[in-house]
Formats: sequence, C-alpha cells, structure tokens
Amino acid sequence: MDRFSEPDQSSIFRMALPAFSPRGSPGEVTVAFMPARRDISGLHNAVGVTYRPPCSVLSASLGSYMDLPPTPPASPRSPRTISAGPRTIVPSPYNDREKTLSVLYSPHGVSYEIIRPYASSHLVSESALPLDLLMHSFDRVTNPIYLGGNIAAGSPGGVEIARNLLAKAWISAHDADKINKGVSVKQIRMRKFGLDEIKRMLVGGDKLPGPSVSIQTNVVSLHAGEEFRIKRG
Repeated sequence: MDRFSEPDQSSIFRMALPAFSPRGSPGEVTVAFMPARRDISGLHNAVGVTYRPPCSVLSASLGSYMDLPPTPPASPRSPRTISAGPRTIVPSPYNDREKTLSVLYSPHGVSYEIIRPYASSHLVSESALPLDLLMHSFDRVTNPIYLGGNIAAGSPGGVEIARNLLAKAWISAHDADKINKGVSVKQIRMRKFGLDEIKRMLVGGDKLPGPSVSIQTNVVSLHAGEEFRIKRG
C-alpha cells in the first residue's frame, strides 16, 4: 500500500459494503498504512482500520464521537496540536448509520507524530474516535544501533498513542517469548512491562509523552486461542 497522505484520499484503501435494503445506508471498510520515516530496521509502521457496518432504517442508532481539531498547518506560529486541543464527546453528525469501529495495529510501534494526521483527519471525519482498539507491543526490545536499534517501542510508545486517542482497549502484540539464537539476536535487550505497570502509566503515573488525562483503557494480554470482543456503542 501507499503511505497515508492527508491531502490524498486515494492513499486510503476503501471497500464498500452494500446496504441491507434500498432505504438503508451502505457500510465501508478503510485501511491506511503509516510507515515511520528513516527507519533503519524497516519494522516500524502502523495500519489503521475502520469498519462501518451497513445500516438499515431499523438498526440506525444515535452515536457519539470525540471531536478533535484538525492537524495544524506546518508553521512556527501554529503550535496547536491534538494533545493541546479540546477533547469533547459530541453527538455524531451521522444519525442514519452505525457507529464506526476503529483499530490501530502497530506491533513494533511508531511515533505518534506519524499517526497524528490520520487521526485528526480520517478518524475525525469517520466519527471513529475514541479509538476502539490498539494492538501494540507491551515489551520494549532494543538492539545495538548498528543492528537496528529500537526493535519494539513497547509500552512507552503504546501509552503515548493510547493517551492521545483515548483508546478503549489495548491488546498486546508481538510479545511472545523468543528464542535468541545467532550472533545478532544474542545482543537483544528486552524490558518487560506487566499489566498493572501499564495501567499506572496510562493514568499518568509515569512522565511519558501524551496528555496527562485519566483514561479507562482495557489492557489485555491474550494467550493462544483466546478471543477479545469489541462492543459497539
């Protein structure tokens, strides 16, 4: 996929979902790819997915969404950011359609600055905030700089994203135990984070990037075969 570009709507993959009836509204799935810039390892990116189900006259319900200011123009005189802007839950302008679900998948992590334009434009226009699900590593993994440096951003990076997008749920990704064999992987350093520690970080117990707001994020670590259900509304 092409890199997401805010002015270029063709950089977002869209798949229409037919309406249930002639009087209903069609649904849509969108996918956006946000790779990090100048990434030596080539591992750091995020994939944003939204899902708006088809809506019939009988199934339509009034929803709400988080109103964020648009991305400011690149100017020294325009320091306003999403973090500094107001977060207001307001009625959705789309009363004839179902709530849009939003998922962000970034197993190795990526700077929130890469995600910000997507959040302030596409997710706002789709009424897809707060973020329903973040899939991001819990554990921080690093290598020497000459072997790629940061491999997985871990909880510090995930907390920044979760705080900014007020994520409802965060599932651990790419945190399975690894067999470190070979010259390069033997130099890997890992810092593990427990669920309780991550929850403290989310409510501002650690001085990490992102707004100091208290959010009720459901932090989840799944074992093989386990499932997690996202509830709409």
